[in-house]
Amino acid sequence: MNPDVSGSVENLYAGYITQVLKLEGYRSINEVILPKNRNMLIALVAELIIRSPRTPNATKGPIQKVVKESKGENVDTQKVLKDLLEFCEKKEMITPFLPPAGLCHTGEKSATAFWKAFLNALLVYTTKATPKRFSAELTKIDLEQEQRMMQDWAQSIYSGFSIKKIVQKGTDGIELMKLVDGMKAKESLLDKSKLHMSATAPIAKRSNCLYFLSICAEAPFGISVSDLKAEDVADGKRGTVLKLLWRLMESHLFLCLSEVYMQINKIKEEKVAKRLSLETFNKTTLITWSNSIIEEAQKDFGLPEYVVETLDLEAKLSIKSFADNHLSDSVYLMALLWSIDPRIVRWENIRKPNGDMKIKIENAKYVMSIAFKLGGSVFVTASDIAMGRAHKIRFFIGSILALAGAT
Repeated sequence: MNPDVSGSVENLYAGYITQVLKLEGYRSINEVILPKNRNMLIALVAELIIRSPRTPNATKGPIQKVVKESKGENVDTQKVLKDLLEFCEKKEMITPFLPPAGLCHTGEKSATAFWKAFLNALLVYTTKATPKRFSAELTKIDLEQEQRMMQDWAQSIYSGFSIKKIVQKGTDGIELMKLVDGMKAKESLLDKSKLHMSATAPIAKRSNCLYFLSICAEAPFGISVSDLKAEDVADGKRGTVLKLLWRLMESHLFLCLSEVYMQINKIKEEKVAKRLSLETFNKTTLITWSNSIIEEAQKDFGLPEYVVETLDLEAKLSIKSFADNHLSDSVYLMALLWSIDPRIVRWENIRKPNGDMKIKIENAKYVMSIAFKLGGSVFVTASDIAMGRAHKIRFFIGSILALAGAT
C-alpha cells in the first residue's frame, strides 16, 4: 500500500536526503537520482532500510544482498533494483508504478517522479517521523558533526574541556576561561578578582560567563559576541555554545597565522602597533597570501605534466573569495599543499570531477590526508569541501597556511 505522505513531510524529504547523502557527496535530490548515480542510490536506499528499527533482523538478508551487489563490479542495475522493489513491496512500503527497465532509462521524467515518490515513502518508513520531530533530527545531525570537531580542537588546547558536560549541566564559565587562556601564548587572562571561582548560584555563573564574553570580544581574539547571551552560555544551550566555539576556533587559527605571516615576511613584532588580529589579519590577507604561495611554487618547481594536461588548471590556481565554485574540486587546495611540500603530493590521485560529487569527495579526502601527513590540524569534513562551504574552506586553507612556517 502507498503510505500517506503529508505535504509538510514531503517538503522535508529533500533536506533529509541531503543530510544522509553528505558523506556520499551528493549536492541535491536532483543529482542523486541521475541515472549515472543509480547504483549508489540503490545501495543507499537499501542501507537506510537495514538501519531502520522497523526492519527486523531476520528479514535483512535479501536487502543486505542488494547492498553488496549494487556496490560490486559489473552491476546488473535492473536486477538489484528489482530485488530492492520486491523487498519494499513485501514490507508494504510502496507499490512500484514503473518497471525496473523504465527506472533505469536515461532521462525519463517518469523515473525522476518515481524516485521522488520512493524517497518520500522511505522517509516515512525509516524514521516514523512527524514533521516537527523530523526537523529536530536534521538539526541533531548537523550539531553532532560540529560538536565532534569542536571537541577535538578544544581538547588540543585544554585537555579538561568537555562540550558534552557543558551542554548537559551548564557551566560556571571557568573551563571556558581556561580554554581562551590556553589560546593566548603570553600572560594569563584568569583574573580571579573578577571571577567567582566556586560559583554555584545561577547569578554567579552568569556573571562569569558575561566576563568571559567580554574577554572574547577584546584583542587579541576580537570575536563578535553581540548575538550571544551570558545566560545561554551558562545554561549550556548547545547552539550558542557551538557558535561561540566556532568563532574561537577561527580566532585561534588567525592568531597562529598572524605569527607565521610575520615570521615569513620578517616583520618585527615590536614595530607593529599591536598584534595582528581578526581585524587586521583578515580574509583578504589570507587569500593574497595563499595565491602568492602557489604562484611562487609554480615559478620554482613548475607544474607536473599530468596537472597541466588533465586538470584544466587555467582558472583554478587562484581564488578571489572562499566561495569560488572551483574550490569544491579540491584542485586549488592540492596546489596549496604541493606548494608547501611538493615531495609528499601525488597529483595523479586528484581527478577532474566534471560535476561528479563522488569524485569531489574523493579529492577532498585525499587533500585532507596530505594535510594530516604534513602535521596540519584538520577540523573540516570531506563533504564540507565538496559542498563548497565557504567558512569551512577558509578554515582549512588557514590550517594549510599555518604549515608554511613549519616546513
